[in-house]
Amino acid sequence: MTTKTEETTASVSVYEFARICKEVDREFEAEFAGVFAQKRTYEKAADYADAIADPAVAVKSCWGMAEHAGHKDPGRFQSLIGENKWQAEELWDGISVAAGRELGKGSNGDPLGPGVVVDETADAKRGKHTAGVSHQYAGCAGRVINCVTWVMMSFIGLRGKTWVSGCAFLPEKTWFTGEGATGTARREKAGIPDKTVFASKPELARLQFEHLRELGIPFFWAAGDEVYGRYRKLLEDHEENDEAYAYFIPRNYSVKTCKGESKRVDELLDHADGRYELRSAGPGVNGPRYYEWAMLSLEQEKHFLLIRKPEIPEPGGQEGTGQECARNESPAAGGEPLPTSAGNPGKEKSGDRVKDEGITFCLCYVPAKSPIRPTMTSMVMMAGRRWGVEETIATAKGPIGWDESQFRKWDSMQHHTALAGLAMLKANIIRERLGELPAESGTAGKDDPGSGKERGETTFHDNPRPGREIGEPDLRIPLGDSAVPHSADQPIPEDIGYIKLSVNEILRLRSIVQTEISEARMAFHIAWSKWRRKHQAIARWCHRQHRMKAEQETTIDPVFAGTATLCNRDRGRSSGTGSCVGPATRPLAQAASYAPRKRNCSASGGRWLRIHRRTAGKRQDQLAERGHCDCAQDGNAGRGRAGRGTR
Repeated sequence: MTTKTEETTASVSVYEFARICKEVDREFEAEFAGVFAQKRTYEKAADYADAIADPAVAVKSCWGMAEHAGHKDPGRFQSLIGENKWQAEELWDGISVAAGRELGKGSNGDPLGPGVVVDETADAKRGKHTAGVSHQYAGCAGRVINCVTWVMMSFIGLRGKTWVSGCAFLPEKTWFTGEGATGTARREKAGIPDKTVFASKPELARLQFEHLRELGIPFFWAAGDEVYGRYRKLLEDHEENDEAYAYFIPRNYSVKTCKGESKRVDELLDHADGRYELRSAGPGVNGPRYYEWAMLSLEQEKHFLLIRKPEIPEPGGQEGTGQECARNESPAAGGEPLPTSAGNPGKEKSGDRVKDEGITFCLCYVPAKSPIRPTMTSMVMMAGRRWGVEETIATAKGPIGWDESQFRKWDSMQHHTALAGLAMLKANIIRERLGELPAESGTAGKDDPGSGKERGETTFHDNPRPGREIGEPDLRIPLGDSAVPHSADQPIPEDIGYIKLSVNEILRLRSIVQTEISEARMAFHIAWSKWRRKHQAIARWCHRQHRMKAEQETTIDPVFAGTATLCNRDRGRSSGTGSCVGPATRPLAQAASYAPRKRNCSASGGRWLRIHRRTAGKRQDQLAERGHCDCAQDGNAGRGRAGRGTR
């Protein structure tokens, strides 16, 4: 395979891809068949997992999936979910063990190693009879809706991200207090076990972490949003087990400073002034996701506070934590209007620095026995990789269609969710196996001697369309990744290649190879897959180049001439007399850069120089209204709201 800076040349034949899929199927049967009492029950479960992961199924109900799978009626799937006796917890255990073994290996070069991230997600429902349903706030909707909330655990490794555990949250007021419809009778009607007691979302997460440790799942760090960061018992469990963590915390969370003073974290902003560094929180759709970070030591040893704010201030103070406040709803939704800031032209500031600058806080801990180094780089990486759980939820609600079920009973919902986790794990392992193929194996041709077995195991009718001869390239799936620009004026290569195979694309391709169709039809679908991936590669190139051009224009704008003398302190090229040695640029072409970004600053004080309206003309006025400065150029050009749409 080639590197990201070169055109992708390695590929795999469709027959080799089908062989890998069948190999993974056999491994899953050997590993998970023991969860079910009979082999035929496992076969139904395997069919269900394949059907729910098939993007071609329009509606992921038992009716729609059974029809697509070729069943005469939905009875097999309905009995699997509702009547057959098997434990979803046992299936989750197998998923966790397989994920830790397959996706956690080969992480020796990773500064963090594998980790587990927790987050909740809402599944919108109608009526009041579904187990766990209640009117509660849903982050996906941005308001209070009728839904079931799930606390999901995602395993984050270099080789993939997948669900490893999930538990439905039962609100106390609607499912445990009162009598009759709001108490025991309601739980019995929904099929909730008698032994079930109320547990908050953080407590559910703590219990799931505890179970993962009992299974021996290897993870060195954990992360989550404010819901879990404020739960001290969860943090204490991590510390007792020598696990590093990075949890976002609310602004009123109290910590003890190095001087022994107990203060709210938003009262420590003055201590962070002058200490901010621009670092990437990880790769995004349009390049590295840059934020300004400051790190403060706390009284407890190995405990640190990360303060983060976007390059251009955004309102809310909750960006990136998954806990957008209900007050940020639009007036049409019945909420108060959004607070205004420099990031929202035409609106006034609220006077609250946390809201106006979009500041968030993250509590970090790195134990002495951890292989993770207690540096800002490591902590920024942990905080940035929290977004991996959002990616797994997006996959579950996207091509897998986990939230399209119509089940109401407790056991049925648990069975359905565990099988969705099984489908996600299978796609990740197929993707990981493709990445392990050597270049010579990945480029094996259709007519190679070793390809007969693959052809024999896969049914593709050899009846191409009239006048259309199917050649070897038509049945090949490109591997690797496409090129990315290194400069703002670099032209797009004639053959830019294809973006790396995603889990979503793996699900599409797997659906294709499992269908008995002609080679001509197969080539047609593969051509569409290539078109999608090439289009994404071109879009990524244009997005990153647009950002480079926007920064370059801001840096060399003639309006700035004479307003300040700049130097590049990070490169150590300052002459000591304030002479300028040229602007620094962002490493946008890097896949992931957690090091401080090289940026311009004043040679005397090190403070970032702000543009003032009184010092320049119309162009400078426009930039000032948007919150720009000489050293923090418009890093959000082409990527939408800072840090939200790019993860």
